[in-house]
Amino acid sequence: MKIIGFLIRLFLVVGLVVWLADRPGTAQIVWRDFIIETSAAVLVVIVAAIAYALLLLHRLWRYVVDGPRVWRLNRKIGKMEDGQTALSRSMAALASGHASEAGREAVRARKLLGETPVTQLLLAQSAQLAGDGKTAHSLFQAMTLNPDTAILGYRGLIMAAMRAGDFDEASRQAQLLENTKADVPWLHLVRFESAARLENWSAASAALAKARKGKALPSKIADSQDAALLLADAKNALRESDPHKALAFAERAGRLVPDWLPVALVLAEAQIVTGHERAALRTIERAWQRHPHLPLVQLALWASGAQQKPLDSMKLVERLTKSTRDSYESHMALAEAALKADLWGEARRYSMALVHQGRATVSTYQMLARLEQKERHDDKASGLWLSKAVSAPPDAAWQCAACGASHESWDGLCHHCGVFNRLEWGVAGQGRKNGSSRVMALEFME
Repeated sequence: MKIIGFLIRLFLVVGLVVWLADRPGTAQIVWRDFIIETSAAVLVVIVAAIAYALLLLHRLWRYVVDGPRVWRLNRKIGKMEDGQTALSRSMAALASGHASEAGREAVRARKLLGETPVTQLLLAQSAQLAGDGKTAHSLFQAMTLNPDTAILGYRGLIMAAMRAGDFDEASRQAQLLENTKADVPWLHLVRFESAARLENWSAASAALAKARKGKALPSKIADSQDAALLLADAKNALRESDPHKALAFAERAGRLVPDWLPVALVLAEAQIVTGHERAALRTIERAWQRHPHLPLVQLALWASGAQQKPLDSMKLVERLTKSTRDSYESHMALAEAALKADLWGEARRYSMALVHQGRATVSTYQMLARLEQKERHDDKASGLWLSKAVSAPPDAAWQCAACGASHESWDGLCHHCGVFNRLEWGVAGQGRKNGSSRVMALEFME
């Protein structure tokens, strides 16, 4: 584009020269006693030269007047560009886990840009990554004293406390942040976590409602947490012999997450205790179709009153497992019911099917050992099955996804690590031991 512009200007100049050459003439300037005569072309050249000289003088004057200011501005822009580069490098180093490089670039950014909220945050996070909790705490604490960085400072202090499991300190810092009247939706998640760990379900529910209103977490997750709180309330009501209240809580939880297995377990129990056995059986049957689960069989036997009638129990289990006959749970439920009804052949058929398919667990071999004792009184064969149970895959159980601890039944709170609503049905001892999964609030604050 520059070449084209130059060629256009050159063409115009040459055209003007040719035009003047083709039209010669004279020009006369009279000033007092002086008379200047020249050609028109020379006059045009003189005027152009004078104009160009004036333009150069004007540019020189502007350079003298504005030069220092422009130099300072360019220097400032250069420092800002270097500072932004240092910020980018520091953030990249933090993301890749290089604490020393992140800290070095953050210090350089602070020298170039000054004490900005971003440089202070990067310095604190670099110290955290390097394992220097004391320095990180001091930096975050200093940020709380500046209104522009107070939220970032409190956020860092709260997250550090929650990672360390110090929820008292997290609550204290959350209260200090709340006193600043800052509109921070994730603050309600901190309140929720703290209240849930203390089993203060009403306070946890109120905090969750505020977090939901502030869109601090997705609606689906909010529904799941709300349902877990309601189920925790329902289990408390059952323990306190208030089944009707428990039923109301469980039904509300069912409307939030109807396909969740814990809902079916607690709802069915509440229905049985309140005398709604048929409704309980329907709840169990629907849950079994979605999630075959052995404790559902015990609830079904309780609801039907067939616990003390082995043959009736066998018939009930056959009806319950009719559409899921190939599942591990159906085989185990049928084998257990047949064993209690002294139907040795049926018990052996269902349990051995699991052995041949490679799906036998500890409970399967233990059941075969009991079968040998009851049917044949064969201690040797029973011992062989028990020896296989030692190295067999473990049975599924309710386990905490945060710490891996096993639980006999579902509960809202893991009583090993204190995390809320992280119990999942799976193979014992293989839970996700991921530090960030311990606290839901951290997942939505990071």
